[in-house]
Amino acid sequence: MIKLKPTYPIKVLDKFLSVLNILFQNNAPLSIMEISRKLEIYPSTIHRILDTLNHWDYVEQDSPILRNIN
Repeated sequence: MIKLKPTYPIKVLDKFLSVLNILFQNNAPLSIMEISRKLEIYPSTIHRILDTLNHWDYVEQDSPILRNIN
């Protein structure tokens, strides 16, 4: 299935969903730097996204590595 780009994309939502998607696809612990390299998003942005996901119990921090818990 070909996905069309949204007409009015929301950048922060795109980044957020990209991080969530990579966590679900990998199904293994990933570091902030690994996610940052794979998505080409600044580590500080990844950190803030993961901190929010952690707050909502979508991920859990395993020292410097976060993993999907859902």
